[in-house]
Amino acid sequence: MATRIFSVLVCAGLPFGLVVGFLMMAESGRLAVGALAGAVGGFLAGGAGMAIFLELQRRKLMAKDGVFEGALVLHEGPANHLAGAEARGGWLTLTGQALAFRPRGKNVKNEPVTLPLAEVAACHARRMLGIIPNGVVVELKDGTAHHFAVNGNGPWVRRIGEAVKGAPGS
Repeated sequence: MATRIFSVLVCAGLPFGLVVGFLMMAESGRLAVGALAGAVGGFLAGGAGMAIFLELQRRKLMAKDGVFEGALVLHEGPANHLAGAEARGGWLTLTGQALAFRPRGKNVKNEPVTLPLAEVAACHARRMLGIIPNGVVVELKDGTAHHFAVNGNGPWVRRIGEAVKGAPGS
């Protein structure tokens, strides 16, 4: 848990801290004081706020007893499902039968997504905005693709690939 919180502090707090530092520097007119105060305050406020939010979501959405809708959970975690212009926040769960995304309810579109593993043709990692290594693309046999943003796309791609190989009807 401590590693997860530290990772969020760095990944969310650092960009937020840099933006706030730049704004404080411009506002105060004193380069060093504004940059330092903004960066530290932004890092702590942005990172801590996001870490607390994600931990609360994890406790709320995580499968109880390692079982999701009657199936053993192979991997799960917070994710965004990229549907058109909306990045729907929620929880992604991989079982031996399906990859399931459940939105957390604060989105414009709240329909769940369930992708049976027998329908998955390919799964690969991608970089969001060309630089952030958190994208996962799941391509179905019918040609449609589902895009997700996750924490640590490497383990997700590996585990989805392993589950697809072991799924009945794949």
